[in-house]
Amino acid sequence: MALFTFDALSSPLTYFYDRYECWDCKIGHCELQPQLVHTPSQRSLAASDHSSFSDYASEASSVEQRNRSVQYETPPSRAHSPIATKTADSEMTLPSRPVTAYPAPLNVRRSQAPQTRIRISDLYRDIHNISPPTPGVDETPYIRFAIEQLTRDEELMGRARQGSDSSLDYPGERGISDEGLGYNAALTPQKPAARRPRRPRMPIEEVSRQVVDDIYITADPPEHPQFPQLGYLPPLLRLPLLLLFICVCLLMIAALIFCNVYCLQNNGLYDYDGTGTARYFIFQFMPQLLGIIVIFWIFVLQAAVYRIIPFASMATRRSQDRVLQDMSIHPANFLLPDLRHFQSGEPVVGMCLLVFWISYITVPLLSSMFQTGLFEINGLQRWRWTSVQVVVWILVALYALLIAATVLIVLRFRRRESALMWDPVSLADLIMLFQKSNIVTDLDGSEISESIRAHIPPRPLRLGYWTTSRTAEIFHTIGEENAPLRRLSRGQNASNGKHMEGYDSPNIDIEQQRYSHAESFNRNIHSPFFRYRWTPRFLRDSAVVAWIVAALTLYLAFLIVSFVNSAVERGFPPGGVRTVTNPHGFSPSNFLFSFLPSLLGMVLLLAWQPIDTYFRAIQPFANLSSSLDGASAKDSLLLSYPACYPLQTTFVALQNHDYKVSWISLVSVLSATIPVLAGGIFTAQFFNQSEVRIAATMPAYYALCVFLGVYAFSFLVVWSKRKRYLPHAISTLADYLSFLYVSPLLADPVFVGVRSKEELRERLVGRGGAGKKRRRIEVRGEAGEERFVFGVYVGRDGREHLGIDRLHRGVIEPRTGEAGRGGRI
Repeated sequence: MALFTFDALSSPLTYFYDRYECWDCKIGHCELQPQLVHTPSQRSLAASDHSSFSDYASEASSVEQRNRSVQYETPPSRAHSPIATKTADSEMTLPSRPVTAYPAPLNVRRSQAPQTRIRISDLYRDIHNISPPTPGVDETPYIRFAIEQLTRDEELMGRARQGSDSSLDYPGERGISDEGLGYNAALTPQKPAARRPRRPRMPIEEVSRQVVDDIYITADPPEHPQFPQLGYLPPLLRLPLLLLFICVCLLMIAALIFCNVYCLQNNGLYDYDGTGTARYFIFQFMPQLLGIIVIFWIFVLQAAVYRIIPFASMATRRSQDRVLQDMSIHPANFLLPDLRHFQSGEPVVGMCLLVFWISYITVPLLSSMFQTGLFEINGLQRWRWTSVQVVVWILVALYALLIAATVLIVLRFRRRESALMWDPVSLADLIMLFQKSNIVTDLDGSEISESIRAHIPPRPLRLGYWTTSRTAEIFHTIGEENAPLRRLSRGQNASNGKHMEGYDSPNIDIEQQRYSHAESFNRNIHSPFFRYRWTPRFLRDSAVVAWIVAALTLYLAFLIVSFVNSAVERGFPPGGVRTVTNPHGFSPSNFLFSFLPSLLGMVLLLAWQPIDTYFRAIQPFANLSSSLDGASAKDSLLLSYPACYPLQTTFVALQNHDYKVSWISLVSVLSATIPVLAGGIFTAQFFNQSEVRIAATMPAYYALCVFLGVYAFSFLVVWSKRKRYLPHAISTLADYLSFLYVSPLLADPVFVGVRSKEELRERLVGRGGAGKKRRRIEVRGEAGEERFVFGVYVGRDGREHLGIDRLHRGVIEPRTGEAGRGGRI
């Protein structure tokens, strides 16, 4: 039995209907078709404040006795006026009969009669005509509110009944399902109207977002100091330094061509005067030393390209849909070429990076470009230094290709389309870029996802100045054009509806499914399995053990082979490889024992660069997780090791007491000596005036042994502790944003209205005697600088999340769940 009563401030109108049983005949599912009627209320106005059960029983009992001898009547076509007489106030209990008292029977007639259609708008008009019990009180708002509440459940679940035709355009005239009662249709038999096709429903919260939230619109701010000019580029990507790099490559090409031409016209360059001399150093070590400087310039140049190209791509109208989750902001073009930019819509950058990777071969080629040959001059035969013609022309082609790639970079960034205010090199810079973004809700629950790429839908994004459809404020952020500001409401589920299977199925309890997802998310962010899931494959425990064993074993074998019985000093046979130099300066044995050692040294150098890149990038998170007291902004949010130059990283990390980063960065520079030394040590020499052996220059060989030892034993340092483990990788902007998207730091006043990098640093760490005062907080009972942590915290949506926040916000340590401990592991 279903009962629909409507009583708004003792309204004289009362509506009843019974879907299943006729109260008068006591026969279930009789032929009676109940209809909407208006009956005068039998309740006393004075009794409205009493218990509803008492009033209901009193009214039902009196009405039942009065209606026993009354014939059914056709309901009137409009609402009756209130009765003149009011019944006396009476208190009584439920009737003492075995069955529950029933309400008054419906005043309907079994025979069909002409009836009129009743519209909900007519009811509102009739209600206005009815004299209210209390003068001056309008009942319409209460009626609207009741109808809204009674029909709201269907809209929330998106599963209206088959006969309903609800509209989401309320207020106004609203169609409400009559469930077959007939008050929305004529009472006379009619042909049923064709049912309109049902459109897919969405939760009320989604509808409210589309109606209420602001729409993001691109803006062109006026020329004012409040709106800095966009288009910042790092110095390495600006025209002066790029032209300087082109000039260096041109000088290399000019020197190479001069050597080749001069050797052909003058029977070599200089006379050979033995090993260990200054002339030997110039011809055997200087070329690859100059080449390695160019390689390190390429390292820092491509690091700047990696860091800027995602923002430059979002600054143009041709932005791709997956810039945020596909484009890496850390260099990855070392041992293997990185071809991802071809798929990300940046073929020019992809081509440049491919050329940079090919240019690594220049160092082994430079180490083998000069050989010794026997020339006849004035009737005398002399050993002279000469250039290898084919190797030199290959080097000329490679440096010309490198110049072409640099020109492409100049053309790509000629208009300064980065849309940046300054170089985004730290976590604080990323907070500035995303603090007002309308895409952060796409990352809900992504902090524990193993792959952020699969979590975020593709969206064309733009970086620049924005305004909204409802405000005149102009701000700088990354957002989606013509899209609403999707706010994270308090208590929002951990998983968006788009990630739930079977969302449209009527057989699945969506609320229960959402609760299950939220419960699973809350459990996973406290799980050590998810918290310490990711580190690069080459730095996992098993990989590091393999690195250490292999490096130390090979180094020990290298020393044994080199110094037992003075094998290197006495020389070794070339192994059947010809040692004679042809007229073009090419000697197979000299080329082999110069090119191959240098190539192996380049492999060692390139293998160390990803290790250095990882430790630079992960250090802010390591500082945030290393102790229960957190880390200061200077040691966490403002760290910018990935943007530092090689030796600069060493000294800055040493000053910040990040000794592991300092040492690993130093090794990345020292390892460059391995291909330089290895490429010039071995030469073919005569022993006993008839035997040709491959001998080494011992001073250089001793130095090579030292640097190889430093390289091998440095693998003992790269062992990552748990504080450097994260739930997922940190190579793209989306990876970083997953730890910040709901952090209160995005709404922190410190990051509001910042117009320069100096102002941001001043706000976070202060500056003695100038600027704003440092904000002080209490950390474990002692006054100190503001501290930031990486751990479980309460986000802006009122739920627990894993990421970065201030220490005093009550961050929870993942393993113990202890609040206020800073989340350090």
